[in-house]
Amino acid sequence: SEFVGCFPGNAWVLAPDGRHQQMSEVRPGDTVLTLDSDRNIIETKVLFLMDFNPTAVATFYRIRTMNPDRNLTLTARHLIYKSNSSSKLGEKSVGFASDLRVGEFVYSASTLHSEVYLSEIINIEVIIERGIFAPLTSEGTVLVNGVLTSCYAALASDRLAHVAMSPIRLGYMLCGEYCHGSSPVEGVHWYPHALQRVASYILPETVLSSSIT
Repeated sequence: SEFVGCFPGNAWVLAPDGRHQQMSEVRPGDTVLTLDSDRNIIETKVLFLMDFNPTAVATFYRIRTMNPDRNLTLTARHLIYKSNSSSKLGEKSVGFASDLRVGEFVYSASTLHSEVYLSEIINIEVIIERGIFAPLTSEGTVLVNGVLTSCYAALASDRLAHVAMSPIRLGYMLCGEYCHGSSPVEGVHWYPHALQRVASYILPETVLSSSIT
């Protein structure tokens, strides 16, 4: 779903022990790593999968960085955090993957050294990959292939998306393991699907299309 935004099955997240876990194997209840507002590496819980389609073939943007070397693949309207300068570790903006440009910087992390870097984008290409996976974490962010990304897409504001998802996030956080089925249901989760329909009627086009700080 364009509204949800996704990663391919061969992307990976970081488990608390530093192990790489394939995106295709991520399930509700898993604990993964992300960054907090102070750029510290923290744990966060996968609440549910907003989209789950292991066999679908889709178009993705593959972002390659240096210092450190990272390769991140995500859909065009997925939100990602970036900076225009390597000297501004404390400042960030958020935008769609399709708006990234060579020479900009994204936030990457090393669990080996427990450090956060601004990694320069050196190449962007459009590719075809198999699998559509969109985990939602309690923080609303996740480190994918070592790069900080939002869990959200389509809305230009990650804050607005996080607020819009608050009711369902709270529900899953309260019910814990009782909400986690044995396996995800294929397709888009009903809650983001409903939000998509509402947003298309009530939100201005700028909120659905423009990158913001």
